[in-house]
Amino acid sequence: MTTYLAFLAVAVAADFDSVMDQARFFLEREQLADAQEQLEVAVTTLPGSRDAETWFLLAKIHYERGQLDAATEAANRARIFSRTPSELSQTQELYAFFQGRFGMMTIAGPEGQRTAVDLQQTSNQLDPELKAYVSRWRTRLADDEVALPFSLGVPVGSYAVNGQSVDIEAGETTVVEGAVVDASGFDALTIDLSAGGLGWATDQPLLASGLAELAVTVPFRGWIAGLVGQVTAQRFGEEVVETGIGGSVGLRAGRRFRIGHPWVLIPALDLRAGRVPGVDSSALFVGPQVQASYRRTAHWSVGFTIAGERVVGSFPANPDGGFGAWMWRLSTSVGYRR
Repeated sequence: MTTYLAFLAVAVAADFDSVMDQARFFLEREQLADAQEQLEVAVTTLPGSRDAETWFLLAKIHYERGQLDAATEAANRARIFSRTPSELSQTQELYAFFQGRFGMMTIAGPEGQRTAVDLQQTSNQLDPELKAYVSRWRTRLADDEVALPFSLGVPVGSYAVNGQSVDIEAGETTVVEGAVVDASGFDALTIDLSAGGLGWATDQPLLASGLAELAVTVPFRGWIAGLVGQVTAQRFGEEVVETGIGGSVGLRAGRRFRIGHPWVLIPALDLRAGRVPGVDSSALFVGPQVQASYRRTAHWSVGFTIAGERVVGSFPANPDGGFGAWMWRLSTSVGYRR
């Protein structure tokens, strides 16, 4: 029986050593998720459950991944199982660091919905390590959307999260409401109403002009696509002043870029068919536009658009010759996102 128990102890220790070797392998390559998985296996073994170094490494990984509650718990275990004064000093320092310098931030919202996160620290951060930590997370969050609800351990201080002011206190969890932006899919269908003016690259005197536009688009992983309809009106002429009304409908496709919350930049391309004001004939409208939107909340935005379009059609008096002219427009918009 004694021989069997000794063999079992050796086998368990060998399994623990194997898992730790694998964890260190992933750590050297900065594959934190894989390293965390191995360390979580290691602490379920008898040697690992009471090994301060294993818990210490796990605490550091949780910290790098923003999992503050788990990092604090692992640091506490490392402190409890420390065997030497130097080990205890190191683990105690890490535990105190988590307890006194960090709080939790949770972005609330419909479960599973995704949102972009712009994290800005508005209070001064003098500690270079904590400053670097916030900078790393700001970069990570800028690269991709997160699934809600989303929790992150952040240093004590004041922040702006997607434009919302947030104060983080040590050891406390702060829930951020109303910071959800940039959802994707049909759940984020957007309706934009625009009004503005337009001009033509022609010699014809243009006295006044105006346009109204309705666009319905759906965002998907940074791209947008949808339908657009536009009505235009203008007064033109010298001796004889005329008023013309035109309209067009078609498609819009573009790309959405966050240029620092709450601003969103959307370059797009329109392809519409309709009538030019004052010309009793059909025409094709094609050209680029750029929209800048101030999207402070999850649902509402205001913005402006500049565009240039090539209009291709034919005059009734000269059906064989046709014409092509450039039109430019400037408009303001109000948007609603579901």
